[in-house]
Amino acid sequence: MTTDAVSSTPTASTPAVRRRWDVFLSFRGEDTRGTFTDCLYTRLQHKGVRAFRDNEGLNRGDKIDRCLLDAIEDSAAFIAIISPNYANSRWCLEELAKVCECNRLILPVFYNVDPSHVRGQRGPFLQHFKDLEARFGEEDVSKWRKAMKYVGGLAGFVVNGFGDEADVIQTLLNNVLAELSKWSGVAAFTVGLDSRVEEVLELLDLKSNSIRVLGLYGPGGVGKSTLAKALYNKLVAHFENRSFISNVKKYLAQENGLLSLQIKLIGDLSGMASHGSRCIQGMVLDFVSDIFMKDSAAAWGRFRGTPNFTTAVTWLKETYKEYFQHAAEKERELILQTKSFESMINLRLLQIDNVQLEGEFKLMPAELKWLQWRGCPLKTLPSDFCPQGLRVLDLSESKNIERLWGGRWWSWHNNKVGENLMVMNLHGCCNLTAIPDLSGNQALEKLILQHCHGLVKIHKSIGDIISLLHLDLSECKNLVEFPSDVSGLKNLQTLILSGCSKLKELPENISYMKSLRELLLDGTVIEKLPESVLRLTRLERLSLNNCQSLKQLPTCIGKLESLRELSFNDSALEEIPDSFGSLTNLERLSLMRCQSIYAIPDSVRNLKLLTEFLMNGSPVNELPASIGSLSNLKDLSVGHCRFLSKLPASIEGLASMVVLQLDGTSIMDLPDQIGGLKTLRRLEMRFCKRLESLPEAIGSMGSLNTLIIVDAPMTELPESIGKLENLIMLNLNKCKRLRRLPGSIGNLKSLHHLKMEETAVRQLPESFGMLTSLMRLLMAKRPHLELPQALGPTETKVLGAEENSELIVLPTSFSNLSLLYELDARAWKISGKIPDDFDKLSSLEILNLGRNNFSSLPSSLRGLSILRKLLLPHCEELKALPPLPSSLMEVNAANCYALEVISDLSNLESLQELNLTNCKKLVDIPGVECLKSLKGFFMSGCSSCSSTVKRRLSKVALKNLRTLSIPGSNIPDWFSRNVAIFSKRKNLVIKAVIIGVVVSLSHHIQDELRDQLPSVPGIEAKILRMNRQVFGTMLDLTGVPKTDEDHLYLCRYREFHPIVSMLKDGDKIQVTMRNPPMVKGVELKKSGIHLIFENDDDYDEDERSFDENLQTVSEKIARFFGPSEGGNSISDSIDEVEREKQEMGMKEEWKEEKKGRDGSHRSSFLLFFFIALPSFFLLLSWSWTRG
Repeated sequence: MTTDAVSSTPTASTPAVRRRWDVFLSFRGEDTRGTFTDCLYTRLQHKGVRAFRDNEGLNRGDKIDRCLLDAIEDSAAFIAIISPNYANSRWCLEELAKVCECNRLILPVFYNVDPSHVRGQRGPFLQHFKDLEARFGEEDVSKWRKAMKYVGGLAGFVVNGFGDEADVIQTLLNNVLAELSKWSGVAAFTVGLDSRVEEVLELLDLKSNSIRVLGLYGPGGVGKSTLAKALYNKLVAHFENRSFISNVKKYLAQENGLLSLQIKLIGDLSGMASHGSRCIQGMVLDFVSDIFMKDSAAAWGRFRGTPNFTTAVTWLKETYKEYFQHAAEKERELILQTKSFESMINLRLLQIDNVQLEGEFKLMPAELKWLQWRGCPLKTLPSDFCPQGLRVLDLSESKNIERLWGGRWWSWHNNKVGENLMVMNLHGCCNLTAIPDLSGNQALEKLILQHCHGLVKIHKSIGDIISLLHLDLSECKNLVEFPSDVSGLKNLQTLILSGCSKLKELPENISYMKSLRELLLDGTVIEKLPESVLRLTRLERLSLNNCQSLKQLPTCIGKLESLRELSFNDSALEEIPDSFGSLTNLERLSLMRCQSIYAIPDSVRNLKLLTEFLMNGSPVNELPASIGSLSNLKDLSVGHCRFLSKLPASIEGLASMVVLQLDGTSIMDLPDQIGGLKTLRRLEMRFCKRLESLPEAIGSMGSLNTLIIVDAPMTELPESIGKLENLIMLNLNKCKRLRRLPGSIGNLKSLHHLKMEETAVRQLPESFGMLTSLMRLLMAKRPHLELPQALGPTETKVLGAEENSELIVLPTSFSNLSLLYELDARAWKISGKIPDDFDKLSSLEILNLGRNNFSSLPSSLRGLSILRKLLLPHCEELKALPPLPSSLMEVNAANCYALEVISDLSNLESLQELNLTNCKKLVDIPGVECLKSLKGFFMSGCSSCSSTVKRRLSKVALKNLRTLSIPGSNIPDWFSRNVAIFSKRKNLVIKAVIIGVVVSLSHHIQDELRDQLPSVPGIEAKILRMNRQVFGTMLDLTGVPKTDEDHLYLCRYREFHPIVSMLKDGDKIQVTMRNPPMVKGVELKKSGIHLIFENDDDYDEDERSFDENLQTVSEKIARFFGPSEGGNSISDSIDEVEREKQEMGMKEEWKEEKKGRDGSHRSSFLLFFFIALPSFFLLLSWSWTRG
């Protein structure tokens, strides 16, 4: 659905040639990856649209990668998928700001968000931008606000709620395809061009890993440039760097023309002309006919003859020549001849990953500085390879390498390749068994041997390399010995031995590593640290995580005065020495899950610079009083220290504390001194099973913005909580004994989110309406369950109205919550009639009142103009639905057994899901024939109205329907019974598959179990290929009836669902029951399948005069449900008088309702708590289904 925004977006500028990317997708991965974004990306690719999608978004840091900025600049259009958490990512906002600067086509998709919220940064974006301003300042955030405002004002697409969003995806695809014709850079109305391009692509064989050179030769005007441009447009997405030079003559006519041509070419291929050609991956040269030499060798010679032509281009041309000489012999293997490099005297950098070199290696340029040969296929480097100037040797991921140099060990020493080597990277050379004698190498600074699993020991010469700064032996899991003499490693700064799971000891003279700053020993079996380690006076980071053999530290470890970070997570350490207090520069101390550490020494008081102290999961039973001296501590985490029962009173001295994490501790109460934590922003106390109260002093923590208390036995909150004027999030979920909220809660002017699900709160204070910033109120209860004050924390009792007749009312001020956009009040036992001022909750988008006892809804409900979801399942006394707001996208009134009347739904043009399962008294659903956006329609168990509704169903309502459930025993006779065979049709693409099943549920299946089932289980569709299953999926048969009557379910799967997209000629689609059944008593009585091809369901006009063989699929289904004499239009078949009669009755009822309210409180809700047998609760084993 498009928005009603009136702002326009810039059209995509038409480049000379097609850009690398047609579309850049900007999205928040956690919201849409795997759903809308993946579907859109798949459809775009299927249509040949080159879409850029960043798959690394979850692992990014704060600074946006250059490659993303390049992709944005090299994209012709942008699709920005704005979702609820979009503004929670700085990356997304940076992308959006950059997109807005590019002045090209922007297609916004508003995914589960309101465009007005995007424009004004309201709704879910309000808090995100506040957090961003706190982190980055208003100046940086202002450009993101402008970008959001601009995009929110564009005409875009709103995606909300149910289904596969296929329509929006198709519309987006159509828009992009329409724009593509403007971006090609090729003359309009070309004839026969596509077939020529395809012929050339076959010659190029893009699936091959080999190199290709293509020349186009012919007289002027025959279309060489046009063909070259069209071919370039086809190939551009395959290359990270590329060049298209459309008129070489222009460059050659200039002074120093050939030089300018070279600069242009190298600049395109490398990104910067001055940086050479490290990134060359492909190029296209379009030679104008009058300068294209008849002798192609002479043409290439003209380029090669210039000695200043960059090394990369020279290499590329030479490798072309040499490759084609050997292509016939080894067609699929990339082989280069070393002789190709003999003349490249200026070659300094060579990157030949996964390439095989043949010939004499002595021909390699002597001045080569950098060789990156990842995936080298050799077992050893040949002894005649001797580039004396080599500084960097990268052979990482070369799994065949066993030794670096062939022959004897002196081969390395005799040739002088090692004299100037500064970096050697052998990461992932898993078969490397030894490294050579490095004693002659006094320039080596960095040696990486990570994941060299074949290494058992290191050559002793490594201890003599004075120049070495970085040594990485991580994950060398078979390394058992480190050189005992390391006296030469005086300049070593980083030593990484993490993952060397057989390494038992460090060299005794480790003290010679006097420059060492990082020592990482995670996962080793070192039993003790040598005393000499104490002389590493420059050591800043020591990590001993998961050292299961290390039980003690040197008693004088405090001498490592430069330490900033110390980590012992999951180690066997038994004691923290008192000398810890001497580590005066320590900033981070982590003792997480150290199961043998029971106490923290008092000497920690001296760690004045400590900012982070983590002890999660340790058996510490108390914190020393001296911890209050850590005035710079910002993060104290003792979560799941289950023996910790109290905090010291000295905690008030933590003047810089920001985060205090106490999850899963045995703390019974907090000290009054906690009020001294003036800078604390986040206090977390989940699963504190003994926490019974909070102190009044908590009101003094003026900076607190997040308070999380989950599953604690508290009975009330202190009145002082109203003083937390900066509190944004209050989470009280599962505090089952919490019976009341303090009256002061109305003072929380900044509160946005209040979660109090599964509490015993029965009344909201009158001040509740003062929470003018409240946006989300989630206070659902467990169905049929209450917890009386007299019961203990583990006791439960199911209550009923006969035992508890207390009336529960919501405050009259409740309607003042004008910013509230989500209200979940399930199972509050709201009774009688809901007051008529509900329309004052003008921001409400999601309203969940399921499992309540009211009998009617107010007519003012229609005034909630942006309400998207109305959820009323299991409202068993609800008798009528009033006129509903046109903004609704989902209505769920399943299991409303007393529901008899529904107002005309014809105005709900955006409604996508309508669930009326088991509304057994319902006699009609007026307006259902007009629901053109409907994708899910569930009326299982609605036997009273099924025949009437079937006559109403029209092609309009069925056109977009994905799932339908309705009483019935038949499947259309034009469906293939049980099995359908797919056969390709010439020039027609399969668009969808419809599967129909008739199912019944045995009366032995209890109603309690039916309530817990989200859908009828155990029926699946399979694709069989040569009688073997290649794909299977469980049918989504939403709507579990409470009867044993037959029910018809229709499921339509669109073209991108695997049940459609995986089909190949001759495949069978079969519907079966799962064996063994998931639930006993489910019976599959009939099944049928129909395949929908292109044009089968594409006609939107009136079809009443068409013969059956001309009708669309939707029309056929409508006629199947309609009268046997044909015609499914309800205008002639439904009694208008009956409809008017129903509507008149409803209007009179609502008039009486309004009249009865005049003398009473307008905003009162009556709530009852009912009692049932405890055994009934045990039978349910409560499985809570949301909505």
